[in-house]
Amino acid sequence: MGISERRVGQLTKEGILEEFSPGHYRLMPTVRSYIKYLQSMLNTKKEKSELESEKELLTRAKRKLTELELNQKQGELHAAADVEFAANMIIAFKAKLETLPDKLLPLLMQVPPENPGEYITAILRAGLNKQGTTGNTERFMR
Repeated sequence: MGISERRVGQLTKEGILEEFSPGHYRLMPTVRSYIKYLQSMLNTKKEKSELESEKELLTRAKRKLTELELNQKQGELHAAADVEFAANMIIAFKAKLETLPDKLLPLLMQVPPENPGEYITAILRAGLNKQGTTGNTERFMR
């Protein structure tokens, strides 16, 4: 079987192998018992290996979660709701900017030609101030 006499004695004491008479064993029952023993040891190792793999996966997941929380607290990562809110603000601002030419053209027709820049600047500032107060922007003022 490829094991020492001492190991055979240990397996006999553990009840895995059965002696026919002191120091003698029946070949087929002994080989079958030893194969069953080896299979059970292999299954036990597989179970331990699977358990260790699961623990490793859990440890990695906890580590990743901790890193994400730390990055968020350090300001390197933002919550999805904050990013979505900022994106919606930018989209709304872009939409307002796209309507400016149509709104400004009739107004500019009434302005004296020597000072249209100041008039446009005043209209834009008024629009920007109005845009800045239409939403909850406190969370971005950190």
